[in-house]
Amino acid sequence: MAVEDGDVTLINRGRVVAADSVERLSQRFGGGEHVSVQVRGDADALRRMLPTVAGVADAKVVEDPEVGVWRCDLLAAPDADIRGAAAAAIVNAGFELV
Repeated sequence: MAVEDGDVTLINRGRVVAADSVERLSQRFGGGEHVSVQVRGDADALRRMLPTVAGVADAKVVEDPEVGVWRCDLLAAPDADIRGAAAAAIVNAGFELV
């Protein structure tokens, strides 16, 4: 298997199982874009709202050291650009992007 500069090689139990660019491996294995934003507001409400945003495949809300500020780690569905929709949903729901 030829591996070019910038490629990623995936090894499982000592065997190369895939080698390609990050972009092509993401497409092949269904990975989506990761987006991280800081938000001020109620964490439980964020946890309920974020998964409802179109194109969001997964959402995690983690406390940042600053009181009342949360880091929201979002995973987009394959081929989805969630940046605009996520920002609009957060602001329209009354949360503050920090």
